[in-house]
Parts: sequence; structure tokens; C-alpha cells
Amino acid sequence: MRWSVKKGLHTDAELERDLWQWLYEYNSQQPEDKKIHAIGIDAEFNINAMIKGISLLVERPDKVSKEWKMLFEEPMGDEQQSFAKVVPLLLPLEKHEKELRDIFGENYEIVVRIAGYLTSFVSYIQNGGSGQLGDELYSFRDEHSLENIRFLLNTLPEDAKFFAQFGAGHIYQTPVDEVVGSKNFHRLGTRLNEGRFPLKGQVCSILYMVENKSGVTKKNEPLGYYDWFDNRVFQDYFEQTTFIPLDMEGSPFTQEIEGMVPNEEGAALTDYFQKILILPNSEEAPEIQCEKFRDDLAGIEYSSVRALEVCIDKHLNEPSHEDNAQHLSEMNCLYVPPVCLENTEKIDNIIVAPAWVQVSFEQNEFKYLFEHHFADENAYQLAQYYYKQEKNNPTILEAENTPVYSYDGGIDERWYVWMQDEQCFVLRRLKNGSGMAEKDLLLCSAQKLMLNTEHSNIKSTL
Repeated sequence: MRWSVKKGLHTDAELERDLWQWLYEYNSQQPEDKKIHAIGIDAEFNINAMIKGISLLVERPDKVSKEWKMLFEEPMGDEQQSFAKVVPLLLPLEKHEKELRDIFGENYEIVVRIAGYLTSFVSYIQNGGSGQLGDELYSFRDEHSLENIRFLLNTLPEDAKFFAQFGAGHIYQTPVDEVVGSKNFHRLGTRLNEGRFPLKGQVCSILYMVENKSGVTKKNEPLGYYDWFDNRVFQDYFEQTTFIPLDMEGSPFTQEIEGMVPNEEGAALTDYFQKILILPNSEEAPEIQCEKFRDDLAGIEYSSVRALEVCIDKHLNEPSHEDNAQHLSEMNCLYVPPVCLENTEKIDNIIVAPAWVQVSFEQNEFKYLFEHHFADENAYQLAQYYYKQEKNNPTILEAENTPVYSYDGGIDERWYVWMQDEQCFVLRRLKNGSGMAEKDLLLCSAQKLMLNTEHSNIKSTL
């Protein structure tokens, strides 16, 4: 997944990114039956994120029509424009079933789920849904979260085990008035544990009680938002990380405690949740670090595509960006080789300099630098000179009907240089560099990776 789809969310943070990186690395070392599967089930209100999600489900790129390609590759624009583009391609489903099955293969049913959700979302808005925080929105979210869980139960193995993480207001198994919703909010925790739902009687809700270090919590004062019940009984644990199983044998919390749950006669704390995890002295997770400055290159270095997007949106007016602000303000895409367009997670470093942009990645156990020289053709002229002078083991090759000059460039490096759309591109292989590798030619093609930014001065000048 491209990290850019999380832009602006509260999970847009280094710790969140690190968690997903750890999970990826963990799963890569496990057999198939031991891997942890991460599945998003919440309702989505960002149409552009949904479109990006649909694009990641494509199994047959060769079957993707011109209309779908335009939807996936062009800048999304605002939400209304995006919706106007995607709806005719998905709805009505019966009209497009054959095309969708050809494109998405085994992922077809998931796309159907997304299309169904889009229909519900539009209906919700057209029928007066405001999309603002409140019981109405929360109920809409939780209804669709429940339906997504029902869908998963029908597709995953019967012995599958689940751990899900939600905001506290969604996990209560009994109606309650509290800071994020009233008793009229039919919560996911309640829905899972009622009626004929397959998980009834199997749901355990764990309440996280988190204190931000920037705030002050003292004994005899409520911790965080959890002031709808009297939590002072836990005050001795406010200063240390503590896990409390409220439903253990002999626990007093399985019975009514006078005054603990206001206005709920006969209610026990375990009617709402069964465990508590106290996490005091928690610091706000830092946002993803955007950039660091490379004085040796007069450029700015980014750790990911997301970090570049953040910089374009937020940091261009800072004095430290003056040398590169003009170019950054005009960037609406990165030029990358095909393998990075197919899998953006391959990109582990980006450098924006006054005359070129460099993307680094690994492929075939080699380290590569892919450079777009947007300001001049010096690299191409130098490659031509080496070829004519028979210097540095030169050769001329062809990639997609384009002449590619190749030569040994420094210690343990191989350079490939070509012109494409009247612009100069360079591919540098940094490992076992001497000598041409056939697989290198497959990387000698510049593709546009569209950036997900909101900067007002973005232009298609690259």
C-alpha cells in the first residue's frame, strides 16, 4: 500500500508506519498458515482512497480499459470529480460484471463490496447525511464495519482468530452516553454480540485508557475521556502500564457497583467491556519525518514517496527549501521504472536536487538509482562522448525502441542513459557494476507515478 493514502489521518505517524513495516518483515519469514493478515473493515469517507484501493486489486493489468487507466493514473482532483469518474465504471454492477471479473480476477467479490459501499455512501449523503461527527455518522460507520466482518467470516477459514482495534466508543457492548456518542449510537461492539450474529457470545472488548503526557492526570481525577464511569477505583494504577481482566473469576466488576456506571441500574462494568489496559505517560506519536538536507548535493532527501508529498503540501515556504521550492511546487509526479510503479514500496529513498530527481530501489539483489535529469542533457551528452571515444567499456543498446548508452561509471557502477519525451534519464546499478546485465534494460523506461498532493501550484510541467 502506498502510505500516501493515510495523509491527514491520525495514524499518519512514524510509529504506525513502523508497525506495518515490522508486520511486513515478520510475514515474509513465516509460512503461509502462520502469517498475520491485516484487513481494513471501517467505512471509508475518502473517495480517492477507495479508488486507490481498487487499483491495488487489479490482477490483469492488460485487461484494464482506457477509462480505468485514466482513473488510476491521473490526479484525482476533488471528491466530487473522483466520484463522477468511478461510478459509471462500477454501477450498475450487472452491466460491468464480465469486465470487472476480467480485470480483478479473484478480487472481484471485494470490488463488489466496495461498489456496494459506494452506493450506500451516496444514498447516505443524498438522504441528508452530513458526514459530521455524531450518532448518525457513527451508526453508518459501524453498520458497514459489521457487514464487512460478516463478509470476512464467509471468506476466511472457520478457525480464524481476530483482533480488531477501534476507537473506544465503538467497542462498548451496552448503550451508554459518553463523549463520542449517545445511547442512540448502535455501536459495533453491541452489534457483534447480539441477535443471530455468528460471533455472539465470543466477543471480548478491551478498553485502552490512555493519558497523553501533555495533559495532567492526578489521583481522584478521571483519566482521559473515560469520565462516563467513575474510574477512580483504578487510580493506583494510573502511573504504570497495567492490564486488568475485569471478568476474571471472583471479580467485583461483574456485578453492579453503586455509582460506577451512572443512571444504569443493575449495570456492571463488564456489560460494556471485559478488560482494561492502562497506558499512562503516553506521548503523541510523531508525524513521519519529511526530509533531511543534503548540502553535498544542494538537495533534499526523502525517506519515502509519502514524505515527499508531505513536503510539497506543507513545507515549501520554509527558507531552507528556497533552492528547490520552484521545482517542488511544480511536481505532480515522480518518474520511476516500471517495477516501482507496480510496487511503490520498493522506493526507499528520493533526492530532489536543483537539476535532477533521484529514486533509489532494489531489484534482482542489486541496488539501483533512477534519475530524471529535468534541467539539462549533460548526462546524455557524456554517455555519447564515451561511446564515440570507446571509453569506460561503452555500448549502445535498445529498450522499447529507444537507444540506451551504457558504460562503467566509477568503481563498481554501471550507467544506462537515454532520452525519453525529450528528457534525460539515467539508471545506475551500484552492485557488481561492471558489465551490462540484460535485466537492467527492463528498468530503462520512465513511468509517471502520480503524487497525491494538495498544493495549489501543482502543474503538469514534468
